[in-house]
Amino acid sequence: MLRISTRKLARTYMRSALLRVLEQRKLLTQLTMGSNGAFDLKLNTWPEYWGPSLIHNTQEARQRLGALRRAWTEYIGSGFDAMWQRQYCYTYFSLLDALLKEVEARPGCANRQAALGRALAFECFGLTSSHTAKRDLAAGTSTLRNPCYLLTKLKWPRAIDDPQFLPLITVVAHGSPSLFYHYRQHRLSIDSGNSVLLYLCARHRARRESFRVVNAFASFVGPGTDPRASERAGRITQQIIVPYL
Repeated sequence: MLRISTRKLARTYMRSALLRVLEQRKLLTQLTMGSNGAFDLKLNTWPEYWGPSLIHNTQEARQRLGALRRAWTEYIGSGFDAMWQRQYCYTYFSLLDALLKEVEARPGCANRQAALGRALAFECFGLTSSHTAKRDLAAGTSTLRNPCYLLTKLKWPRAIDDPQFLPLITVVAHGSPSLFYHYRQHRLSIDSGNSVLLYLCARHRARRESFRVVNAFASFVGPGTDPRASERAGRITQQIIVPYL
């Protein structure tokens, strides 16, 4: 009984710690799982995240980044008030549009490609473990912070959170860039709409390790909500278990 209580307390603490981070005006870029199930969080301030990647871009891109920063600051500072979501999404996609045009104009410019990569990975974080040399084995994002995800919620504000609203994400790369595809979600608190969406690595060679780190995270942070659990269980039953029997 003592062991169960201790584990529950640890889960509550880690969920609360992650939720506090996702409510700050900082950018979570990496979550590292330790051998004991606890995790370390790598946070960046706004200047640290964007770094020098936009220095050589046009004045228009820098202005749009400034507009995004103001909307992002107001949105998070308001406690994720829905009235700020539209402006937040608009400024993000305005920046993304400007960066895409700049990369098309000068496809060989490393700084412009780096800025575009930062924009595409905005509000996403890599998941890794303490013994994998910081390779991103999986990825995650927040339902209340990711502007690509929020774009769907603007159209269907009453829809239940669903990872399929954002099927693919990428993160600030450690090594070669990778894509990650949706897998499951975990709600961090019953009184908060902030859920974490977890994504598996699209590279087949990393799939086993990707499942391992996601399951390690889920087992220590869970239990959480997964609105597609029944559908997934039914598919496995009909396509695998029934034919086998």
